[in-house]
Amino acid sequence: MGCICWTDLHQWPSTFFFLPVLIIPFIIGLLDDLFHLKPLAKLVAQWITASLIFFILDIRLISFYGFAAYDDFSPVVSYLVTLFTVIIITNSLNLIDGIDGLAAVFSFIAGLVFGSWFLFAGIYQYAIICFSLCGAILAFLFQNWEPSKIFMGDTGSLVIGTILSVIMIQFINENHMLEPGHKLKFNSSIGTAIAIMIIPLVDTSRIIIVRLYKNISPFTPDKRHIHHALVRLNLSHKQAVYILTLAHLAFIGIAILMRKTSDWSLLGFITVFAVLLCIILDKKLKNYLRSEAGINSESFH
Repeated sequence: MGCICWTDLHQWPSTFFFLPVLIIPFIIGLLDDLFHLKPLAKLVAQWITASLIFFILDIRLISFYGFAAYDDFSPVVSYLVTLFTVIIITNSLNLIDGIDGLAAVFSFIAGLVFGSWFLFAGIYQYAIICFSLCGAILAFLFQNWEPSKIFMGDTGSLVIGTILSVIMIQFINENHMLEPGHKLKFNSSIGTAIAIMIIPLVDTSRIIIVRLYKNISPFTPDKRHIHHALVRLNLSHKQAVYILTLAHLAFIGIAILMRKTSDWSLLGFITVFAVLLCIILDKKLKNYLRSEAGINSESFH
């Protein structure tokens, strides 16, 4: 409702048609919360959603944006890359919704950063969508903060993930089209977008690698997520959210400081930084569990 009320009449149709697309992730999320759907059913729904975004809304990734020598995508490649992006972002946000407040705080910060950029860039249509999302999340967060009274569930995380995937794609497109030297232009369109969405992307990549290494299906739920690791270190949900929020802000700060560098430089730096943080967390968790096991063994004897 906030999007429709504040959107300029000339841009109203495109915003209006974006909202019905969100009905699909809303319904599939609600059904999953009620009946625990199979992963394939959710993937099919996300494929339909991404296809509507591509063909009906004409929101798509169209090139490597300077990341590689070959620049323009064919229609088929553009569709596949857009499909992959929407599904990955949607599911990654769904996966970090494992402790009170985490998905909401992350989405609020990402929406605020993207929205501020769109606002100063004069792209008011998407600024309104971002700020409307932030307002809704902030109201929800008061009830979702530890100890939470309500939960986001798949109903909320799939809808918000879909919105953020569209916002991310549009940021990449609009930033790339800015004139060289523009004060708002990030030379690394893809790297900056990934830095803003880094927490769920790192967690999803990490959990898929761990599951495949252990010969477990990537769709099998477990307690190996980054936020679960922090909680196992005897941190409260609040403390875990604070730590991951600081990490999130650090990656955004890095993207801002390195805004004049190429995609290769920024992506390389944040990838190394993310891997180091994951290694430190895993070692700290292993040491903590060993010490706990030692204490329990001494208590038993």
